[in-house]
Amino acid sequence: MGPGDVMFMPSPITHATGLAMGVIAPLILGAGVHLMDVWDAEAGLRRIAEHQCTMSMTATPFVQMTLDRLLADPASAVQLATMRCWACAGAPIPEVMLRGWSQQVPGCALLPVYGRSEGLLVTACTTGDSAGHVLSSDGRAFPGVVLEIRDEDGKSAPAGTEGEICHGGPGLMLGYWRDPELTAASIDDRGVSRSGDLGRVDEDGYLRVTGRIKDMIIRGGLNISAAEVENHLLAHPRVVAAAVVAAPDHRLGEKACAFVVARGEPPTLAELTDFLRRERRIAPQKLPEMLQIVDALPTTMTGKVQKFLLRDQARALADQQS
Repeated sequence: MGPGDVMFMPSPITHATGLAMGVIAPLILGAGVHLMDVWDAEAGLRRIAEHQCTMSMTATPFVQMTLDRLLADPASAVQLATMRCWACAGAPIPEVMLRGWSQQVPGCALLPVYGRSEGLLVTACTTGDSAGHVLSSDGRAFPGVVLEIRDEDGKSAPAGTEGEICHGGPGLMLGYWRDPELTAASIDDRGVSRSGDLGRVDEDGYLRVTGRIKDMIIRGGLNISAAEVENHLLAHPRVVAAAVVAAPDHRLGEKACAFVVARGEPPTLAELTDFLRRERRIAPQKLPEMLQIVDALPTTMTGKVQKFLLRDQARALADQQS
Protein backbone atom coordinates (compact mmCIF):
# COMPACT_ATOMS: atom_id res chain seq x y z
CA MET A 1 0.00 0.00 0.00
CA GLY A 2 1.25 3.46 -0.87
CA PRO A 3 0.26 6.98 -2.00
CA GLY A 4 -1.11 5.69 -5.31
CA ASP A 5 -3.62 3.35 -3.68
CA VAL A 6 -7.21 3.80 -2.55
CA MET A 7 -8.39 1.40 0.13
CA PHE A 8 -12.01 0.33 -0.24
CA MET A 9 -13.31 -0.47 3.26
CA PRO A 10 -16.86 -1.77 3.75
CA SER A 11 -16.04 -3.33 7.14
CA PRO A 12 -17.11 -1.27 10.17
CA ILE A 13 -14.28 0.88 11.49
CA THR A 14 -15.29 -0.22 15.00
CA HIS A 15 -13.95 -3.66 14.00
CA ALA A 16 -10.24 -4.48 13.95
CA THR A 17 -10.17 -4.91 10.16
CA GLY A 18 -11.93 -1.62 9.45
CA LEU A 19 -9.90 0.34 11.99
CA ALA A 20 -6.45 -1.07 11.18
CA MET A 21 -6.71 -1.44 7.41
CA GLY A 22 -9.39 1.14 6.61
CA VAL A 23 -8.06 4.00 8.73
CA ILE A 24 -4.67 3.52 10.39
CA ALA A 25 -2.66 1.82 7.62
CA PRO A 26 -3.76 4.23 4.85
CA LEU A 27 -2.99 7.24 7.08
CA ILE A 28 0.48 5.91 7.87
CA LEU A 29 1.27 4.88 4.28
CA GLY A 30 -0.30 7.84 2.48
CA ALA A 31 -3.08 5.97 0.68
CA GLY A 32 -6.59 7.17 0.01
CA VAL A 33 -9.62 5.65 1.74
CA HIS A 34 -13.21 5.05 0.67
CA LEU A 35 -15.48 3.91 3.53
CA MET A 36 -18.80 2.21 2.82
CA ASP A 37 -21.23 2.48 5.71
CA VAL A 38 -23.85 -0.10 4.64
CA TRP A 39 -22.65 -3.08 2.62
CA ASP A 40 -24.31 -4.01 -0.65
CA ALA A 41 -22.39 -5.89 -3.33
CA GLU A 42 -23.92 -4.10 -6.32
CA ALA A 43 -23.37 -0.67 -4.76
CA GLY A 44 -19.88 -1.72 -3.64
CA LEU A 45 -18.86 -2.51 -7.21
CA ARG A 46 -20.14 0.88 -8.38
CA ARG A 47 -18.21 2.68 -5.65
CA ILE A 48 -14.98 0.80 -6.41
CA ALA A 49 -15.24 1.91 -10.03
CA GLU A 50 -16.26 5.49 -9.20
CA HIS A 51 -13.45 6.06 -6.68
CA GLN A 52 -10.82 4.02 -8.55
CA CYS A 53 -10.17 1.77 -5.53
CA THR A 54 -7.14 -0.50 -5.75
CA MET A 55 -7.26 -2.57 -2.54
CA SER A 56 -9.64 -3.96 0.04
CA MET A 57 -9.60 -6.21 3.08
CA THR A 58 -12.75 -7.81 4.44
CA ALA A 59 -14.17 -10.95 5.97
CA THR A 60 -14.92 -13.85 3.64
CA PRO A 61 -18.70 -13.16 3.26
CA PHE A 62 -18.04 -9.79 1.59
CA VAL A 63 -16.04 -11.59 -1.08
CA GLN A 64 -18.67 -14.31 -1.48
CA MET A 65 -21.44 -11.75 -2.01
CA THR A 66 -19.27 -9.85 -4.50
CA LEU A 67 -18.53 -13.07 -6.36
CA ASP A 68 -22.23 -13.97 -6.42
CA ARG A 69 -22.91 -10.58 -8.00
CA LEU A 70 -20.21 -11.13 -10.61
CA LEU A 71 -21.60 -14.54 -11.48
CA ALA A 72 -25.10 -13.08 -11.82
CA ASP A 73 -23.81 -10.23 -14.00
CA PRO A 74 -20.39 -11.10 -15.53
CA ALA A 75 -20.22 -7.70 -17.24
CA SER A 76 -19.97 -6.03 -13.83
CA ALA A 77 -16.44 -7.42 -13.45
CA VAL A 78 -15.21 -4.39 -15.41
CA GLN A 79 -15.98 -2.30 -12.32
CA LEU A 80 -13.07 -4.05 -10.56
CA ALA A 81 -10.56 -3.08 -13.26
CA THR A 82 -8.55 -0.86 -10.88
CA MET A 83 -8.42 -3.44 -8.08
CA ARG A 84 -5.13 -5.29 -7.64
CA CYS A 85 -5.53 -6.91 -4.23
CA TRP A 86 -8.37 -8.04 -1.96
CA ALA A 87 -7.22 -9.51 1.35
CA CYS A 88 -9.63 -11.84 3.09
CA ALA A 89 -9.69 -12.56 6.82
CA GLY A 90 -12.05 -13.84 9.53
CA ALA A 91 -12.25 -17.41 8.21
CA PRO A 92 -10.28 -19.54 5.73
CA ILE A 93 -11.17 -18.86 2.09
CA PRO A 94 -12.90 -21.89 0.52
CA GLU A 95 -10.99 -23.25 -2.46
CA VAL A 96 -14.05 -22.97 -4.69
CA MET A 97 -14.25 -19.25 -3.87
CA LEU A 98 -10.58 -18.68 -4.69
CA ARG A 99 -10.92 -20.47 -8.01
CA GLY A 100 -14.15 -18.65 -8.87
CA TRP A 101 -12.59 -15.29 -8.03
CA SER A 102 -9.48 -15.91 -10.12
CA GLN A 103 -11.71 -16.75 -13.09
CA GLN A 104 -13.94 -13.70 -12.72
CA VAL A 105 -11.31 -11.14 -11.65
CA PRO A 106 -7.90 -12.39 -12.84
CA GLY A 107 -6.29 -8.98 -12.33
CA CYS A 108 -7.13 -8.79 -8.62
CA ALA A 109 -5.34 -11.16 -6.26
CA LEU A 110 -7.54 -12.65 -3.53
CA LEU A 111 -5.18 -13.28 -0.63
CA PRO A 112 -5.86 -15.08 2.67
CA VAL A 113 -4.94 -13.42 5.96
CA TYR A 114 -5.04 -14.68 9.54
CA GLY A 115 -5.31 -12.32 12.48
CA ARG A 116 -7.12 -11.52 15.70
CA SER A 117 -8.45 -8.35 17.29
CA GLU A 118 -5.99 -9.08 20.13
CA GLY A 119 -3.03 -9.40 17.76
CA LEU A 120 -4.01 -7.70 14.49
CA LEU A 121 -2.29 -9.30 11.48
CA VAL A 122 -0.37 -12.51 12.15
CA THR A 123 0.06 -14.20 8.76
CA ALA A 124 -0.80 -13.46 5.14
CA CYS A 125 -0.16 -14.64 1.62
CA THR A 126 1.38 -12.16 -0.81
CA THR A 127 1.16 -11.69 -4.55
CA GLY A 128 4.54 -13.43 -4.77
CA ASP A 129 3.25 -16.68 -3.24
CA SER A 130 2.47 -19.66 -5.43
CA ALA A 131 -1.11 -20.54 -6.33
CA GLY A 132 -0.69 -23.70 -4.28
CA HIS A 133 0.18 -21.77 -1.13
CA VAL A 134 -2.70 -19.34 -1.66
CA LEU A 135 -5.11 -22.26 -2.05
CA SER A 136 -3.81 -24.35 0.85
CA SER A 137 -2.66 -21.90 3.51
CA ASP A 138 -3.34 -18.66 5.39
CA GLY A 139 0.11 -17.31 4.65
CA ARG A 140 3.34 -16.83 6.58
CA ALA A 141 4.07 -14.71 9.62
CA PHE A 142 4.96 -11.06 9.09
CA PRO A 143 8.48 -9.89 9.99
CA GLY A 144 8.76 -9.50 13.75
CA VAL A 145 5.77 -11.75 14.47
CA VAL A 146 6.38 -14.86 16.58
CA LEU A 147 4.28 -17.80 15.39
CA GLU A 148 4.17 -21.11 17.24
CA ILE A 149 1.99 -24.20 17.22
CA ARG A 150 1.70 -25.74 20.68
CA ASP A 151 0.34 -29.11 21.75
CA GLU A 152 -2.02 -29.77 24.67
CA ASP A 153 0.94 -29.63 27.09
CA GLY A 154 1.97 -26.20 25.83
CA LYS A 155 5.06 -27.53 24.03
CA SER A 156 6.05 -26.60 20.48
CA ALA A 157 4.54 -29.01 17.98
CA PRO A 158 6.55 -30.34 15.00
CA ALA A 159 5.96 -28.97 11.50
CA GLY A 160 2.73 -30.26 10.00
CA THR A 161 1.22 -31.16 13.38
CA GLU A 162 -2.05 -29.60 14.47
CA GLY A 163 -2.11 -27.61 17.70
CA GLU A 164 -3.07 -24.26 19.18
CA ILE A 165 -1.93 -21.20 17.25
CA CYS A 166 0.16 -18.95 19.52
CA HIS A 167 1.69 -15.66 18.46
CA GLY A 168 3.42 -12.51 19.63
CA GLY A 169 4.91 -9.38 18.12
CA PRO A 170 4.34 -5.65 17.74
CA GLY A 171 0.62 -6.01 16.98
CA LEU A 172 -0.19 -7.94 20.15
CA MET A 173 -2.31 -6.18 22.76
CA LEU A 174 -0.70 -5.24 26.06
CA GLY A 175 -3.44 -6.99 28.01
CA TYR A 176 -7.09 -7.13 28.93
CA TRP A 177 -8.36 -3.89 30.46
CA ARG A 178 -8.02 -4.05 34.25
CA ASP A 179 -7.97 -7.85 34.23
CA PRO A 180 -4.46 -9.08 35.08
CA GLU A 181 -5.64 -12.66 35.69
CA LEU A 182 -7.16 -12.99 32.24
CA THR A 183 -4.11 -11.33 30.73
CA ALA A 184 -1.77 -13.79 32.46
CA ALA A 185 -3.89 -16.70 31.25
CA SER A 186 -3.68 -15.47 27.65
CA ILE A 187 -0.17 -13.98 27.33
CA ASP A 188 2.95 -15.67 28.71
CA ASP A 189 6.07 -14.00 30.08
CA ARG A 190 7.66 -14.06 26.60
CA GLY A 191 4.85 -11.96 25.17
CA VAL A 192 3.22 -14.84 23.26
CA SER A 193 -0.56 -15.15 23.26
CA ARG A 194 -2.75 -18.22 23.04
CA SER A 195 -5.30 -17.71 20.27
CA GLY A 196 -7.80 -20.48 20.99
CA ASP A 197 -7.55 -21.37 17.28
CA LEU A 198 -6.23 -24.65 15.88
CA GLY A 199 -3.77 -24.83 13.02
CA ARG A 200 -0.58 -26.30 11.64
CA VAL A 201 2.55 -24.78 10.11
CA ASP A 202 4.43 -26.55 7.33
CA GLU A 203 8.19 -26.72 6.92
CA ASP A 204 8.16 -23.53 4.84
CA GLY A 205 6.39 -21.58 7.59
CA TYR A 206 2.93 -21.43 6.00
CA LEU A 207 0.04 -21.56 8.45
CA ARG A 208 -3.26 -23.32 7.86
CA VAL A 209 -6.08 -22.59 10.30
CA THR A 210 -7.98 -25.82 10.88
CA GLY A 211 -10.54 -25.08 13.59
CA ARG A 212 -11.29 -23.51 16.94
CA ILE A 213 -10.68 -24.60 20.50
CA LYS A 214 -13.00 -21.91 21.80
CA ASP A 215 -16.72 -22.39 21.36
CA MET A 216 -17.14 -19.58 18.87
CA ILE A 217 -19.32 -18.81 15.88
CA ILE A 218 -17.82 -16.67 13.11
CA ARG A 219 -20.64 -14.68 11.50
CA GLY A 220 -19.47 -12.43 8.72
CA GLY A 221 -15.98 -12.33 10.22
CA LEU A 222 -17.24 -11.40 13.71
CA ASN A 223 -16.67 -13.81 16.59
CA ILE A 224 -19.73 -14.71 18.67
CA SER A 225 -19.30 -16.53 21.97
CA ALA A 226 -21.81 -19.39 22.09
CA ALA A 227 -21.60 -19.45 25.88
CA GLU A 228 -22.56 -15.77 26.11
CA VAL A 229 -25.68 -16.23 23.97
CA GLU A 230 -26.61 -19.40 25.88
CA ASN A 231 -26.44 -17.56 29.20
CA HIS A 232 -28.77 -14.88 27.90
CA LEU A 233 -31.22 -17.47 26.53
CA LEU A 234 -31.36 -19.19 29.91
CA ALA A 235 -32.68 -15.97 31.42
CA HIS A 236 -35.90 -16.39 29.42
CA PRO A 237 -38.68 -17.70 31.70
CA ARG A 238 -39.70 -20.45 29.26
CA VAL A 239 -36.19 -21.77 28.52
CA VAL A 240 -34.97 -24.71 30.63
CA ALA A 241 -31.79 -25.49 28.72
CA ALA A 242 -30.07 -24.01 25.69
CA ALA A 243 -27.14 -24.74 23.42
CA VAL A 244 -25.95 -22.55 20.55
CA VAL A 245 -23.87 -23.84 17.65
CA ALA A 246 -22.76 -22.65 14.24
CA ALA A 247 -24.86 -23.42 11.19
CA PRO A 248 -23.42 -22.91 7.70
CA ASP A 249 -24.60 -19.85 5.81
CA HIS A 250 -23.83 -19.15 2.17
CA ARG A 251 -23.70 -15.38 2.64
CA LEU A 252 -22.16 -14.97 6.10
CA GLY A 253 -20.14 -18.16 6.47
CA GLU A 254 -21.82 -19.12 9.74
CA LYS A 255 -24.87 -18.13 11.76
CA ALA A 256 -26.11 -19.03 15.23
CA CYS A 257 -28.54 -21.90 15.66
CA ALA A 258 -30.15 -22.28 19.10
CA PHE A 259 -31.35 -25.61 20.47
CA VAL A 260 -33.78 -24.99 23.31
CA VAL A 261 -35.54 -27.18 25.86
CA ALA A 262 -38.73 -25.32 26.71
CA ARG A 263 -40.84 -24.96 29.82
CA GLY A 264 -44.53 -24.97 28.93
CA GLU A 265 -45.41 -23.33 25.61
CA PRO A 266 -42.23 -23.25 23.48
CA PRO A 267 -41.08 -19.72 22.59
CA THR A 268 -40.80 -18.78 18.94
CA LEU A 269 -37.61 -17.47 17.35
CA ALA A 270 -39.19 -14.01 17.13
CA GLU A 271 -40.05 -14.07 20.83
CA LEU A 272 -36.53 -15.13 21.81
CA THR A 273 -34.77 -12.56 19.64
CA ASP A 274 -37.09 -9.81 20.90
CA PHE A 275 -36.28 -10.85 24.49
CA LEU A 276 -32.54 -10.88 23.79
CA ARG A 277 -32.63 -7.45 22.17
CA ARG A 278 -35.02 -5.67 24.55
CA GLU A 279 -34.37 -7.37 27.88
CA ARG A 280 -30.81 -8.61 27.58
CA ARG A 281 -29.62 -5.88 25.19
CA ILE A 282 -27.22 -8.06 23.20
CA ALA A 283 -25.79 -6.91 19.88
CA PRO A 284 -27.92 -7.71 16.79
CA GLN A 285 -25.19 -9.81 15.15
CA LYS A 286 -25.25 -12.18 18.16
CA LEU A 287 -28.94 -13.04 17.81
CA PRO A 288 -29.75 -16.66 16.88
CA GLU A 289 -31.10 -16.91 13.35
CA MET A 290 -32.32 -20.48 13.64
CA LEU A 291 -34.25 -22.20 16.45
CA GLN A 292 -34.91 -25.85 17.13
CA ILE A 293 -37.07 -26.90 20.10
CA VAL A 294 -35.93 -30.25 21.52
CA ASP A 295 -37.04 -32.49 24.37
CA ALA A 296 -33.48 -32.73 25.72
CA LEU A 297 -29.93 -31.77 24.76
CA PRO A 298 -27.60 -34.66 23.89
CA THR A 299 -25.01 -35.04 26.65
CA THR A 300 -22.14 -37.28 27.66
CA MET A 301 -22.27 -39.41 30.79
CA THR A 302 -20.64 -36.51 32.64
CA GLY A 303 -23.35 -34.10 31.50
CA LYS A 304 -21.37 -32.22 28.85
CA VAL A 305 -23.46 -31.18 25.86
CA GLN A 306 -22.39 -33.06 22.73
CA LYS A 307 -22.23 -30.09 20.43
CA PHE A 308 -20.83 -32.08 17.53
CA LEU A 309 -24.23 -33.80 17.29
CA LEU A 310 -26.03 -30.45 17.39
CA ARG A 311 -23.74 -29.06 14.68
CA ASP A 312 -24.72 -31.98 12.45
CA GLN A 313 -28.39 -31.22 13.08
CA ALA A 314 -27.86 -27.50 12.46
CA ARG A 315 -26.10 -28.28 9.19
CA ALA A 316 -29.01 -30.45 8.08
CA LEU A 317 -31.52 -27.76 9.06
CA ALA A 318 -29.59 -25.12 7.12
CA ASP A 319 -29.52 -27.38 4.07
CA GLN A 320 -33.30 -27.83 4.29
CA GLN A 321 -33.90 -24.08 4.56
CA SER A 322 -31.64 -23.29 1.61
